[in-house]
Amino acid sequence: MPEIKPKSNKAETGRRRGKNEVMLSLLNLMDNISDDQQLLLFKHLFKDNLSNQLVKRIIDMSDNQRLILMKHLEEMVAQQKNGEKRKHPRKDCLINVDFALQGPRFSSYILDINPYGAFIETNQSFSIGQQMKLSFSSPDTREYLNISATVIRRDLNGVGIKFHHLSQHELNTIRSFVENGEAVYTINS
Repeated sequence: MPEIKPKSNKAETGRRRGKNEVMLSLLNLMDNISDDQQLLLFKHLFKDNLSNQLVKRIIDMSDNQRLILMKHLEEMVAQQKNGEKRKHPRKDCLINVDFALQGPRFSSYILDINPYGAFIETNQSFSIGQQMKLSFSSPDTREYLNISATVIRRDLNGVGIKFHHLSQHELNTIRSFVENGEAVYTINS
């Protein structure tokens, strides 16, 4: 009967070293991707078990950490109920804008924007459904845009508007600005 020899320690050591190198490489790569990319990776890894993984993490937290998480989640839920109802998030900005509603012209600032609409700071009283024409220059290209819009919301700080009939070029110009990594643009005229 042939003698069975135990695996050599060199082979086992080599496998462990290989696993450690892979782990170090993975950790290094994860440190170099954005939070959004990490979240996508997390969702991809756990697919349908995302809730289960979150519950496991919450169970492992201290009581103080759970309280902090609870307060943060309560704030998120309150913001969602009271505020953001848009399908497409807007980018914060400060862009000079001229706008007119059947007559008088006004000047103010666009405070946030996306390819579908914007929020204009104004103390003027406008009605929901009013049509307007606005003109502003693109922060990226300095190209002047003339856009038609409708007032869809108003509050004490201004009006939310929805853009109409954007050309493909206008849509691409606004989309390029919104997707740009810069947090805020200030445009002086």
